[in-house]
Amino acid sequence: MAVKWLLNEEHSDRATALYDATAEYDQTIVAPPLLPLEVTNILRQRLRAQGGISLAGAIVHLDDFLALPIEIHDPPELHHQALSLAVAHGLRPRTMRITWLSPSIFAATSGPAT
Repeated sequence: MAVKWLLNEEHSDRATALYDATAEYDQTIVAPPLLPLEVTNILRQRLRAQGGISLAGAIVHLDDFLALPIEIHDPPELHHQALSLAVAHGLRPRTMRITWLSPSIFAATSGPAT
């Protein structure tokens, strides 16, 4: 979703509305340390696509993303929490995906940690 804040893609309007609502209600966007890597990877994919963005454009978008007020949380419990959530909810062994949810749960229950 973060890339949709940067690029004009399908559903970018919805992603932007959600982002704006977090600011309007003074909410904090919390993400795991994977987010900047994921955004960088997606920008690289868009750069390689035919008719995609230029390197200069990708750098501008990356700088715009890095300037967003997103709290990157990497609490020591993150990986244990992801494993426990996956087991508790019978999820496939894709705990990497669970790490996207874990920082939000940690922030809501224990306060911020970096």
